Amino acid sequence: MTKVTDLSDVWIAYKTSQLEWVEGWISPGSEGAFVGVYGKVDLIQKIVDSGDISSEETIKLQCLGTYFGQAIVERTGWDWKVFEDEYGEDLAIQVPEKSAWIFPVTMISKRIEDGEIVKVRELFNGVVPLAMQVMLKTANNKTTQKEIVRRERTA
Repeated sequence: MTKVTDLSDVWIAYKTSQLEWVEGWISPGSEGAFVGVYGKVDLIQKIVDSGDISSEETIKLQCLGTYFGQAIVERTGWDWKVFEDEYGEDLAIQVPEKSAWIFPVTMISKRIEDGEIVKVRELFNGVVPLAMQVMLKTANNKTTQKEIVRRERTA
């Protein structure tokens, strides 16, 4: 059974600590280069490209995923939620008016763990329009919606 809740104080603190960890990579004086949605995306790419995080450092990679999710939230205005199912609890972004979700926390880590070269802008420019298309589809396409967004969670 699926349960969806707003972020508790604990989840807010967890998410905030992940975002702050990523922002800790910004060098003094270069803050202006990482402003706004694409600034966030570019910061993630800078960190990925640095090679300073190995594919085995899942928690750090998931911080990048949370930061990626924050860029999605800022771009779309959608909300973070806690999504709980048989696999456990995860931070997720709810696609409004639909039973569709974006699970950004693992989007970066799973790709790096699988040895893929991650192009963060390409990923962002694919996920956001796809989620918006899902949002605009009629209720008759619920299976397709779930497949599209669920695929990212399990991939």
